[in-house]
Amino acid sequence: MNDPETLAAQNGFSHWAQLNMAAAVPMAEVRDMCAQNTCGQYGKNWCCPPGCGDLEVCQQTVNQCKDGILVQTVGELEDEMDGEGMMEAQEEHSK
Repeated sequence: MNDPETLAAQNGFSHWAQLNMAAAVPMAEVRDMCAQNTCGQYGKNWCCPPGCGDLEVCQQTVNQCKDGILVQTVGELEDEMDGEGMMEAQEEHSK
């Protein structure tokens, strides 16, 4: 990777970390959360289920990569029930 810190900062992410892809394992529990469509992308985005394939297909894709980058966007919330603030942070992250 060419300077992932600069790349992450230029793209508006609050935090980043290099990711050893050998440690990345798709989990059924996460896929179950996706099926609840909390983010509204289930069935609408090729990076999300079901477009990204089942867990076996995801693992095969992950296995093709040596390194990755994990990014995070941090937003400010008025309190733990600030749904509007959460959606704003999600929109910023999606940009």
